[in-house]
Amino acid sequence: MTMRPDPTFHASPKLAMEAPPENFAYTLLLSPDFSMPDALAVIDVKPGSPTFSQIVHTVTMPYKGDEFHHFGWNACSSALSPLTGHAFLERRYLIIPGIRSSRIYVIDTKPDPTKAKIHKIIEPEEVFKKTGYSRPHTVHCGPEGIYVSTLGGGGKDGTDGPPGIFIMDCETFDILGRWEIDRGAQNLHYDFWWNLPRDYMVTSEWGLPRQFENGIVPEDLLSNKYGHRMHFWDLRARRNVQTIDLGANHQMLLEVRPAHDPVREYGFGGVVVDTTNLEGSIWTWWREDGKFHAEKTAPIPAEPAPKDQLPPLLQGFGAVPPLVTDIDLSMDDRFLYVSCWGTGEMRQYDVTDPRKPKLAGSVHIGGIARRTAHPSGKPYGGGPQMVEISRDGRRVYWTNSLYSTWDNQFYPDGVPGAQVMANASPNGGLELAKDYCALFAALGPLAVGHFLAMLVVMLPFALLVALVEWQRQIQIGASILVIAFGIFRLVNPRHPRALARIPPTQLGVWSFAVAIAHGAGFMLVPIYLGLCRVADLDSGHEAASALINGNMATAVLVSLVHGAAMIAAGGLLAWSVYRHLGLKFVSRSWFNLDATWALSLALVGAVSLAFSVAGQH
Repeated sequence: MTMRPDPTFHASPKLAMEAPPENFAYTLLLSPDFSMPDALAVIDVKPGSPTFSQIVHTVTMPYKGDEFHHFGWNACSSALSPLTGHAFLERRYLIIPGIRSSRIYVIDTKPDPTKAKIHKIIEPEEVFKKTGYSRPHTVHCGPEGIYVSTLGGGGKDGTDGPPGIFIMDCETFDILGRWEIDRGAQNLHYDFWWNLPRDYMVTSEWGLPRQFENGIVPEDLLSNKYGHRMHFWDLRARRNVQTIDLGANHQMLLEVRPAHDPVREYGFGGVVVDTTNLEGSIWTWWREDGKFHAEKTAPIPAEPAPKDQLPPLLQGFGAVPPLVTDIDLSMDDRFLYVSCWGTGEMRQYDVTDPRKPKLAGSVHIGGIARRTAHPSGKPYGGGPQMVEISRDGRRVYWTNSLYSTWDNQFYPDGVPGAQVMANASPNGGLELAKDYCALFAALGPLAVGHFLAMLVVMLPFALLVALVEWQRQIQIGASILVIAFGIFRLVNPRHPRALARIPPTQLGVWSFAVAIAHGAGFMLVPIYLGLCRVADLDSGHEAASALINGNMATAVLVSLVHGAAMIAAGGLLAWSVYRHLGLKFVSRSWFNLDATWALSLALVGAVSLAFSVAGQH
């Protein structure tokens, strides 16, 4: 609680647009195969900063399998509402729900975003007990607390009753219970928004948990069994007052965006796909004489594509649907941004006349068939998805993943996490920022860390060369050490948890720690101690052996050469896999690099021990 309203709360959209520009962007990191915990990333978006467009902090969660998607603040400008507002709160805590786990994390971003940390964890059992809902999704800070929509009802499969909205206390984060009193015809849920002074809410529909958790169900889609209705609610009475059916063929009405100016009683919704022609569409809704209306105002056609460029799910159609998965409205209500995740396009519509949207700008990146690279030349998997607009409307950010199982169906080659930014012209037009998508920026710090790790191992063994009379004993001991470490890594492949706590701004430290933890330097022990006969070595190893047996200065040189070779080979291999094989290649169960590395250590140690015991040098 503060003595004055938070300066990031704005009494009008115009004042919000005049606020200082953003310095940091919060983005969720998803582990699609659930092998690692999800995380929150803090990205530096200050132009001119040495870490611009880089992750400067991460908060890694303690559990796996949460499946992060949407998140929001504990308090925002709605706290200024005279309708039971909380004017003296501060925008401090991020509320992050896990769709699969139904677990909710509260992240404290003070005293600085780069020091964000977990403040509280709300376990799924509490959500189930107090609400009867599951699969929490959208989070909005509202006049009565924190509103959270859900995608599932009660029970293990989420079908024991319809999903809905529940409220959390915005200070203690206790779950207060269900929001709805009279839900009317609503039995599916997805997004929600409101017009506070006009006292109404609008909600949308996706599907039942079984229709999305394991991927899209083609039979249900073609049978028009996903959501296609828009619901309007009396906000204070918590009562559904009107439902509009867009037509069963307009499947999956996901995001809804009302005008920011409460005087304007209209808004927009995005339909993922029309089952009659595969087009996506934008719908405009408005209230007139106390009644709500909705109409399709911007159809977006599918794009023909050859069968060999399509995933199995789409090969029978010979086309790529745009798949409208997110929309966002600029603060001045002038431009609507539409994510076409399937065709790999971000569209910008001028909606000055909300019932006659005009295409004002467009950029392509990724896409199922197009696979358009970023302007910097770097590849981009997936397509435009989650989109966020800066308050002044000049910058548009988006990420590329929709939902893990859907990513796998529509982009079987993988969707490597990425966030890009586009610059928006005040009068319309969109252009991707070339300096906001980095792929190889991490290689330098990684090389430095690896070099230092090699040096830590090399220098002590370089000093041992002087102990000639103990050389055989040292050789045997070092061989046993290498074997033991290889067996240890094979039996205990888990990475030390401390590695996950090293922030991305300290990639060099992380690289050093990883190399030490994996015993990377031990691979060079046989060369240092002359455990392998020079005659049996290739010319590269002969040179390395001669250098290492010289003096410590040459050991440093070897470390540099080794580090440079490692980072060049590793960078080329990473790029080749990413560009040509896809990330699925490295996630296959039979391709276990940890086991391969551990066996290699044990094998090198065993060969070295054999030579030592046999008395060969």
